[in-house]
Amino acid sequence: MPAVKLPGKLRRFLVESYTVLAVAASILLIGFTVWAHSAAIAKQWIRASVAALLVIGVAIADHLLKKLHDKEQGRIIYENIVAELLRAAALSVLQVAQPKLQHIRTNIMIPDEEQKRLLIRFHYGFVPEDQDKNIVVTVGTGCAGQAWLQGTLICGDLTQQPPAGMGRHWGMPAVEAQKVRPSLRCVLSIPIVSPSSKERIGLLNFDSDNTMSEMKFDDKAALQIAYCFADAVGLILDRVL
Repeated sequence: MPAVKLPGKLRRFLVESYTVLAVAASILLIGFTVWAHSAAIAKQWIRASVAALLVIGVAIADHLLKKLHDKEQGRIIYENIVAELLRAAALSVLQVAQPKLQHIRTNIMIPDEEQKRLLIRFHYGFVPEDQDKNIVVTVGTGCAGQAWLQGTLICGDLTQQPPAGMGRHWGMPAVEAQKVRPSLRCVLSIPIVSPSSKERIGLLNFDSDNTMSEMKFDDKAALQIAYCFADAVGLILDRVL
């Protein structure tokens, strides 16, 4: 049976209020246990049965709450690891490229439930003015959308015209294309594959205000680094998603 997915606000409330809820559950367990015991001594079997059912219900709720809390704490740890991996990936590519302008950004895109749109879940190097942190990329459009569709690495030179047949802005709607950082000049997108299911679960993207040649996105050393980090991220995302 598939796991029940709680609404985000409810999940956040349960996790943030865990200590209070855990204490309340303990108090209720004690209270209902005492009630059940007293009712049983008085031979009030209906009340004793109700109290026993309440004890079982609270115990189950307490157990599920603890599991949710532990899972959430684990997710936070893994997300911090992903953030560090993005930072390390960006700095490693910069170390290889040695561009005059020390600018690079990295992000991880995750598809929506219908596998039709890609959204940024994790990012590094974005500044508050970068509106593309909230970009929504339709599969098949943009460098990232093409990488997801084709299941392979795609490099995009934003100083050149898009490939034939792609249309303006690599096929992206104008409202999304306008979010792209104006000074951006190149993009590199790599599919992230789950080591367990062997299916695509996301995209690792690098982009920069430097040109593609300055970033050496066509260099074997830089690409090898990118592939290695995509594999490492895949291991972590398997536990986060």
